Amino acid sequence: MTAFFVHNPSGPETKHSVVGHGVFLPDCLSGVLDLAFDTVSPVHPGAGAFALKGRDVLRAAARRAGVPILPGTSIKGAVRTVFELITASCVLSDRKARCDLKKTGLCAACGLFGALGYAGRLGFSDGVPCDPPGVSVSTERVGVPYPPGGARRGSAEGQSSIVTAYKFYGRPDADREDVILVEAYRGSFRGKARFRNVTSAELGLVLFALGLGDGEFAFPLVLGGGRPAGLGTLRCRVMQGMLLEHAKGHIGRRRPLRPAEELDWMRSGSSSLDDAKRDALLDLARGLREREASP
Repeated sequence: MTAFFVHNPSGPETKHSVVGHGVFLPDCLSGVLDLAFDTVSPVHPGAGAFALKGRDVLRAAARRAGVPILPGTSIKGAVRTVFELITASCVLSDRKARCDLKKTGLCAACGLFGALGYAGRLGFSDGVPCDPPGVSVSTERVGVPYPPGGARRGSAEGQSSIVTAYKFYGRPDADREDVILVEAYRGSFRGKARFRNVTSAELGLVLFALGLGDGEFAFPLVLGGGRPAGLGTLRCRVMQGMLLEHAKGHIGRRRPLRPAEELDWMRSGSSSLDDAKRDALLDLARGLREREASP
């Protein structure tokens, strides 16, 4: 698989005070978004389990009670990677200067997705099949992965731990001889994004990170194992949502997501991006759309 790199835009990192979970802040949003995920290529959410398939070893995919799932942690990790790219997150800092809950506060990504000792204000449920019989299970051949060691966004031993670029996989290479077998899913899944005390700009950036921007900002989400072999491409949609209005520090009434409200959030999120971050998002979207179009 041909890889491409999206450079992490330089800029001052901004630390924020920690937002607690015990109150509901004014001018913030809390609620749930119902999401749908439609696979474009087979997705392999690895379960860490192995089985024998004839004389070969098969790497199993995640299941819950025997039903195929997309783990919420996999979805959250894929979304966080893009969110870090387009915000002034602590990955732009040396490891010794990373976020510390008690000493320095949290950057935009850690404050929303969580950090050591802090649960964060955004989470994703497991994606479950919209129609279990409609999810097909296949066996795919992928190249033997490289040994662990920070291939995604780490740096070579002895070098600075500042992340200067994110690595994504583009078009698959020709068939390789050193392959393993993995279990993969095709079909439609549904899940939920739950958020609390999130600003409209933050929520807009999350929607961008899910690939839900318009036109040239739209792209497929990529998650799971086997990405170098072209696996793991899917599209996300917002089906519906429910918001909890904040009233004097506590929950007010519940209301459904209004028409075009997502667009207002994305406009707010877009206004928080400078030119360098907007260019990084465009570079990412262009590369992932090319990947999606690959055979």
